[in-house]
Amino acid sequence: MIIFGTKTSASVIKTGEFNCPNCQNKRNYKLKRFKKYIHIFFIPIIQTDNLGDSLECGFCLINYVPGTVLSKDEYSPENLLSTTISVNYWGTPTTFGKRLGAYLIDMIFIYVVLFALVSLELGILRLLIGFIYFLGCDLLLKGSSFGKLLLQMKVSELDKDKLPTTMKLLMRNVVKGICSFFPPIYLIALSNDNVQTLHDKAANTIVIDKLGNSR
Repeated sequence: MIIFGTKTSASVIKTGEFNCPNCQNKRNYKLKRFKKYIHIFFIPIIQTDNLGDSLECGFCLINYVPGTVLSKDEYSPENLLSTTISVNYWGTPTTFGKRLGAYLIDMIFIYVVLFALVSLELGILRLLIGFIYFLGCDLLLKGSSFGKLLLQMKVSELDKDKLPTTMKLLMRNVVKGICSFFPPIYLIALSNDNVQTLHDKAANTIVIDKLGNSR
């Protein structure tokens, strides 16, 4: 069993239109940046190398060297190397530190509730308190738990500032509950520019700052 090693991860840093040599027509493109990470149990932890960029045609899916199909005004590795141009969301993703802080606040609240209910014979329901808490908060507080409210954050659709559907919130919290049995898996949020955890990726959601969340 492979416990640790290296893996390559790709993220979209820009989208637009270009004249695809293969299609011989104007097509949408995705400009992807490839990075190598040290992983533990296949969870990217530490970036070790920047492997460069690739431009993919959205129609024929052929990849090109960006500088050969885009002008210098459209693509400059020097300008893009230290910045992330995100086009997948409307809001500003919150930091991993703030997400961790909100989670700790929520866990304190959950443990207080469990302590208050210790005299009741809840059985297996006790294991579902966390799931009920997070799902209930997402639905009633419009994407925020008490921890997120205190730190001014909320859950949103990835591509627009909108509360995810009930089914997406349900899926998000089911995967979140499964991940809670192996907390290190939350570190996957450190491997992508949108700070998405596995349950965010499963539901296509993102956690954004409420203050100044449009740009």
